[in-house]
Amino acid sequence: MVTSPEPDDARVVPHLQAPSDTGEGGALPAAPAPAATWSAQSARRAWSGVPGGDAAAQAGGFLDRLADAAVGDLAEAVGYLRGSVAAGSAYGAWIFDFDGTLADSEDMIVRATQAVLRGCGVVVDDAWVRAVPMSAPGELRARALRELGVALRWTDERLVREGFAFWLAHGDQLQPVRPVVALAKAARRKGLPLAVASANHSRLVSAGLAALGLEGVFTAVVGRDQVLVPKPDPEVFLRAAHLLKVAPQGCLAFENTDTGIAAAKAAGMDVVDVRTWP
Repeated sequence: MVTSPEPDDARVVPHLQAPSDTGEGGALPAAPAPAATWSAQSARRAWSGVPGGDAAAQAGGFLDRLADAAVGDLAEAVGYLRGSVAAGSAYGAWIFDFDGTLADSEDMIVRATQAVLRGCGVVVDDAWVRAVPMSAPGELRARALRELGVALRWTDERLVREGFAFWLAHGDQLQPVRPVVALAKAARRKGLPLAVASANHSRLVSAGLAALGLEGVFTAVVGRDQVLVPKPDPEVFLRAAHLLKVAPQGCLAFENTDTGIAAAKAAGMDVVDVRTWP
């Protein structure tokens, strides 16, 4: 159903391309563009045949170290992970997705999308937003026209800008996926290199990590703005492995979507599907 809301501060949708530093709706600092020299193909060639690295941790032994005196969320996570990796596996690094893996961000994305649409004079319920995942302003615009008969009055740039503003203003409302967060913190304390490889924008991911108390836990954070092709292409995982200086086949990935799992597997990584954890 579409209604006309009272005037509201316009805010919204993350999971979009980076806004520029000028344009409607006020300025935000410009985000870095993808590195022109980065190539997923060259990364594959560079890492071909390279072992996991000196930091490679035998899965069973490393989990035993994590489990030592572990309680609560960490003990729970170690138990889940034991059932998710093959005995004898060795990993030089762990790479985590962000949305749905480290952070329970679904409600935030729903509220952000609703806020951006309100700014364009449209009100939709939660079910409408949850029905179709959206990752670009053009997708939101096309769906609003097709299903609601509404042409959104904001430019794509404005949609992105307001989405960023909403996310950055409400990041403290993100909730952790507690067993996964506990596992990441414990692994970092034990010296294992960690990275985030996300389909979200790196600035939003970094803000979310800080809100979850994970600032400084990850050596590298790679977002969709730092690669040429998003998931299910493996580039984001290959870049994360490159930054950690660990061969992709020496990394263990943590994901919660079919698209993300496909990307990690295409990069040559073993993958833990956290959706299988109780």
